[in-house]
Amino acid sequence: HEIDQRNSPKAPVGIGWQDPAERHGVLVNLGGALPSWFSQFDHLVEIVVQNPDVLKTTRANWKKLKFDGYPITQHDLRS
Repeated sequence: HEIDQRNSPKAPVGIGWQDPAERHGVLVNLGGALPSWFSQFDHLVEIVVQNPDVLKTTRANWKKLKFDGYPITQHDLRS
């Protein structure tokens, strides 16, 4: 992996918090709110933790994505 910097060599995983220079297939959003540039990726993954504050944010993201017509697949990994 690498911390995403505009002139760094390509790595299979980029870690960053701002709009990346190049798009990859999957964005794993760990930051809560959806970044404005999320739709430039092929897939969006959000990890939903069963914490009231996290649930509030991820539910808002879910509603926005559903309202905007994005296909959504839920994978419930709770045991």
